This record gives sequence, structure tokens and C-alpha cells, in this order.
Amino acid sequence: MKKIYFLLAGTLLLSSCFSFKMTTYDVGLTNVDVPKNAKQQFSESMVKTTTEDGVTKYSFEDEMIAVTWFATTSQFNFILRNKTNHSIKIPWDEVAYINPSGESMRCIHSGIKLIDRNSAQAPTIVAKNSTLSDILVPADHIYYISGKYGGWETKSLFGEYTSQEAANQSGLIGTKVSVLLPIMIENVTNEYTFQFEVKDIIVK
Repeated sequence: MKKIYFLLAGTLLLSSCFSFKMTTYDVGLTNVDVPKNAKQQFSESMVKTTTEDGVTKYSFEDEMIAVTWFATTSQFNFILRNKTNHSIKIPWDEVAYINPSGESMRCIHSGIKLIDRNSAQAPTIVAKNSTLSDILVPADHIYYISGKYGGWETKSLFGEYTSQEAANQSGLIGTKVSVLLPIMIENVTNEYTFQFEVKDIIVK
């Protein structure tokens, strides 16, 4: 019995040594490719940074929309305001996330079940002078774990780590990612590409 006890204790100690710690990201908006027909072209001064409850948020605004972004462990959160006098439409099946390797990925948003990650998504209508709060999750980050305690899961955007040193050595700090967010106004598609930099990975 003693041998079994010590073996079990050793196993628990080994597992705890390699457990992941709380990992958060600072993903900053660095550039925006605006539609060619936009009256106001992008400049760095159009991006504003604010901090709320310890979360850094990045905002962009032009004559048609105002968007505030912040990334959490597995998703991009955004608040979009329609500044026009027309309804706008977000065609979700055309939204894309471009990862640090340059791969373009389909995205799902709030209200879509993880199991339906590859199914067609209805567009969202944002009425004139109104606001939408939503999320973006790369569909390729969604996976299924079988077994008694399994189910649908979403992996972290930029990994989970056992220490700050491991995060610093990941090679992901300083890398670029993008979100292609088409905005349809009066049946005209205006493509916005929001470019982000992984400024920091914080492990606590």
C-alpha cells in the first residue's frame, strides 16, 4: 500500500508542476485597411487606446463606423456603432481571421453553437445610428474532446503557458494577425481589414 501511495503522490506532484497558469494577451490595433471609396483614409491618429478594469481596448472610427476591439483568451470582442443613416449588414460567412502564420480562417460569432462552426451563418443587421456588441472566434480553433468529461472546446488564440518565460520564448510576441470585417451598406460591400499586433502575453 505504501508503494502505491507514494507513486500516486508523485504523479499528482508531477501534474501540478506542468499545469498551465492564467494567460492573458495585449493585442493592439496597429493599422486599418479601409474601403477604397471611403472619404476618410486611415491614419494612426484614428486609433485610440483606453483601459477599463485592467483591460486595454483599441478603437477606430471613420465616417461610417466606430469599432472598439479587445482580445480575451479565445476570442476577439468588439463593439460596432453604425454612424450612417442606413442599416448595415455583416455577412458572417465572409468574415475572416488571419493568424500569425498568414492562414485565413472562417469565423463564428455570438449565438452560433460550437458544433455548427462550419454551417452557414445569417448576416447581422445593425440599424442606423445603433450599436452591436459581438465576438469573433476562429472556427479552426474549435475542437471536440471525446470521453465522459469531453465536449466542444475552443483553444486559446496565442497559446497557454506554464510560466512567463515560456510565453516570452513562444515567438508569438510581436507577431501580426488580422480580421477582415466586410460591412454592407445599401448592397455595397465595404471591406475593413483590422491589423493587430500581439504586444504582450501575460502569465500569472
